[in-house]
Amino acid sequence: MSQEAIFNDLKEVITLIRPNIDLAKITPESDLFTDLGMDSLMMMLVALAIENKFKIQISTGQKFQKVSDVIDYISKNYTE
Repeated sequence: MSQEAIFNDLKEVITLIRPNIDLAKITPESDLFTDLGMDSLMMMLVALAIENKFKIQISTGQKFQKVSDVIDYISKNYTE
């Protein structure tokens, strides 16, 4: 799966958690907390949605700061 496809799927996941977010704000460089307004509970929900959508396991204690961090993690752990 390409990083662009992962990014597009990740945007869908983020909009499930933050339905009123402006899609233009979601870029690979976006900070999940300061730019997208995520908090720890939202990130837990994002992690669960990612695990379900991509059929991967996110390690306990895994930290993501930017959207690109999530894309890279999925890219390294996703198998089709």
